[in-house]
Amino acid sequence: MACSKTANQTDEKAAALNIAKNKCSINMKGNNYQVDTNLILIDSYKLHLISGIEADNLSEVKTVEGIPDFIMTFLNNTSSAKKFVMANPGEEWQKGITSFGHQVITKTYDKIKKDTVYQVGFDGKSLPKKQLVFFSIGKSFAILSYYTGGLSICQNVALFKYENNKIIDFWYDNNIERAAIERELIKQIKQPNTKRNGC
Repeated sequence: MACSKTANQTDEKAAALNIAKNKCSINMKGNNYQVDTNLILIDSYKLHLISGIEADNLSEVKTVEGIPDFIMTFLNNTSSAKKFVMANPGEEWQKGITSFGHQVITKTYDKIKKDTVYQVGFDGKSLPKKQLVFFSIGKSFAILSYYTGGLSICQNVALFKYENNKIIDFWYDNNIERAAIERELIKQIKQPNTKRNGC
């Protein structure tokens, strides 16, 4: 007997909620967070976090500096480089594989042209390898989206559940199509992961 699409989605959501009741993707070892990446790879695992985000009353934060310290501590702690640095929206960041630093524009007088000309150069300083797209936080849940560069620009998303300023559950994906607002992003991540943009 064939199952309806609605029945399949309901079963998947129920399975995800059952997993979430018994497990979470975060453990603490001393003062360090440990992420169970195998659990995150179960596509339906994200559904209980999405349900929590949709039920929570989230407010958008416009800058990296506005992201709470306990979230940044978690990101630093779980980052492979132990340092999670993002540029604010609109700021310079390392979009490609190589970085020449901040763009520097200087004015000089050209004696031949007898006019002021602009020269573009770079200062060689390192730029952040990520750029904030948006961050929203509520009473118990938060959602972060940011760009990373390389051969192509990818949009990444992280979902957080927290309690008493400690992350207690987490989900992450780096294959998200670009979305500028929370509603669009939630709609995308509800879909099964099919390596949407190939990042």
